[in-house]
Amino acid sequence: MEKRRILIVDDEKETRDLLKFYFEKEGFEVLEAINGKDAEEKIKSDNIDLIVMDIVMPEENGIELLKSLRFERIPIIVISGKKGFKEILLEEEEYNIIDFFEKPFKVKELVERVKEIL
Repeated sequence: MEKRRILIVDDEKETRDLLKFYFEKEGFEVLEAINGKDAEEKIKSDNIDLIVMDIVMPEENGIELLKSLRFERIPIIVISGKKGFKEILLEEEEYNIIDFFEKPFKVKELVERVKEIL
């Protein structure tokens, strides 16, 4: 059976490393991107099953990435420490946001949620 691919999009290396460790431990293949532009290139070249992404990033931020992905059928989980985004983003039906985790969050809960979705 082919491993499910998760794309982690976050400009914080520590966050990417932590999530990668836990997702790989559960048998997922993990790709990483440091911003929206980097993520778009990986999405074009790889078959991604789910995206875990931050909103506040340099160059192309999460909102711009969400807008570019609105016609894709990839489920998205947003992770962000920015207050006020949760309600706004979850109301936007054009985005494929399945869930939202506010930083700091429990990594094991995020991993369990991803396992439920996939």
